[in-house]
Amino acid sequence: MTTENDREMLAGDARRVMSDSSRLLAEGLAATEKKIAELLGADLPFVTEVVRYAAGSGGKRLRPRLTLLAAATAGMDQKLVADVAACVECVHLATLLHDDVIDEAPFRRGRPATHRRFGNILSILGGDYIYTRVFQFLINEIKNWDVLAVVVAATNRMVAGEFLEIWRQGRLDVGEDDYIKMITLKSAKLLEASCQVGAIVAGYDGDGLEAFTEYGLNTGISFQIADDCLDLSARGQSLGKEGFADVRSGKITLPVIYGLKSPCGGEVANAVAAIWEGESAEGELVRLLADVGAFDDVRGTAQRYAEKAKDALVAVPAGEARDILATMADWTWCRLY
Repeated sequence: MTTENDREMLAGDARRVMSDSSRLLAEGLAATEKKIAELLGADLPFVTEVVRYAAGSGGKRLRPRLTLLAAATAGMDQKLVADVAACVECVHLATLLHDDVIDEAPFRRGRPATHRRFGNILSILGGDYIYTRVFQFLINEIKNWDVLAVVVAATNRMVAGEFLEIWRQGRLDVGEDDYIKMITLKSAKLLEASCQVGAIVAGYDGDGLEAFTEYGLNTGISFQIADDCLDLSARGQSLGKEGFADVRSGKITLPVIYGLKSPCGGEVANAVAAIWEGESAEGELVRLLADVGAFDDVRGTAQRYAEKAKDALVAVPAGEARDILATMADWTWCRLY
């Protein structure tokens, strides 16, 4: 049982994890940024303008950090992993270009989304260009077929996850298992792949590779649960999008699922339906979810997945990189405090 003091200590450590990883991975992150800029170049200047505008909104670079950290546990030279780390970040960027069009998102990290600047067609084509550029680079330059297989498989699963999310959009009968399956496909699989490719390049196989697979998958699930919970607050803006964007677009996330299962489920359903009709019922929905303990339950679920992630690290060599990976798993859900 995690006490309040334990949570405060974890949250304090978690807040420092990005700066700690930036210090450890300084050379690797710098090389990754250089390769991202190279991958986003094109023979046609207007293609470069679109994709580099999308990349210019920044971000935590969580996925390349995981790639670099996985390799660092084996003492791998970060600069030798940076090219692969850049590939997973570019795949993530391509998904954001497509997602913002699908969600009709007006902003991405505090500035107009790419489709608002260049239009839907160029934004979609920009995402397609990035995907194919990454695959081309992996085939022609990296020439590691295990890495290629992981990245292609993760991209396929993300598309399947998007299908699943849209298929269930605007429905109140989405259960927890459905939700976990959707975020596993759409989000967690890329974090899993980020860890896997770093481990593969560093020479892991067997139990070692399986450890990073389990770590990445469960960290990814915890991360997305927390992101979806943060969306139901003004703090959602820290994610680079407007708060309440998910519920307004018809998506049912875990706090709402828990609320619908509570004794106040009918009231929660009415609040959600009102939002879908364009009414300002967001405050009422948050109040209801807080009253029935939905947010506390979500934090507990996210923490359980983070604990699974940390348990998997027992098969990974001890050291600072492993310690940071463990703290990063805690960071995913500690953001909710």
